[in-house]
Amino acid sequence: MLILIDYDNIDQQIRKNGIKDASDRILGALTDKIDYPLRRATLRLYGGWYDEKSITHSAQKLTTELQDVFPYPFRSILESIDTSPVMLRAELAYSLLSSPKKHLLSTYRIRENIRMRVRSPSALGCDIPDCGLRHIKKLVTRQRCPEESCSLSDQEIKQILWRKEQKLVDTMLASDIFYAGIKQQEESIAVLSSDDDIWPAILQAVSLNIKIFHIHGKLSYTTPSRYESLIPSIQKKYYEQINL
Repeated sequence: MLILIDYDNIDQQIRKNGIKDASDRILGALTDKIDYPLRRATLRLYGGWYDEKSITHSAQKLTTELQDVFPYPFRSILESIDTSPVMLRAELAYSLLSSPKKHLLSTYRIRENIRMRVRSPSALGCDIPDCGLRHIKKLVTRQRCPEESCSLSDQEIKQILWRKEQKLVDTMLASDIFYAGIKQQEESIAVLSSDDDIWPAILQAVSLNIKIFHIHGKLSYTTPSRYESLIPSIQKKYYEQINL
């Protein structure tokens, strides 16, 4: 069985205990739902593993952890000692299942010139004339420094606000769902992600009669009814929601 995991979608409270604890939670939740003998499972972890052509620090750290933990036999606490365990292995998803040697680079990159809306502090009740937050509003909305003597160019000002973000993760996950379900003919696929972006892939997979176990790694999160209601009644047997 393939278990496709958007790693950042695992709740921080679970991640801090390590990948083995997260894996045990995931397998424990799955074995209660699967109605056939599960002997082997592979966890594929998706994330921003490449900063341009270099492996990120988080990917290096996670790789070391995976090497220390996997493979290992998982046995549910509900099973008897005579029951065969599930042999678990894990890997980072550097590439697509269809092209394992072709790593997708730059999956973790800087995003500059972030556009956003900003409220004036006065709209929230701040009446301090020289409130520093007023300058933030001017910087974000005008893309210019509020100080007239500032020597930075407009282009440099746009680089003030930035963040790093994952790219390609949802589309890689979606592509692997279809490849595993259609080409590899997996009996069922588990997908851990609570991002709305994964829903078109889930709906398409279910429409193709690919059994999807949809795992929510965020605690207390459930599937929005606006998405689950799109699954035709005749195909609801191909979708099952699981909460960790």
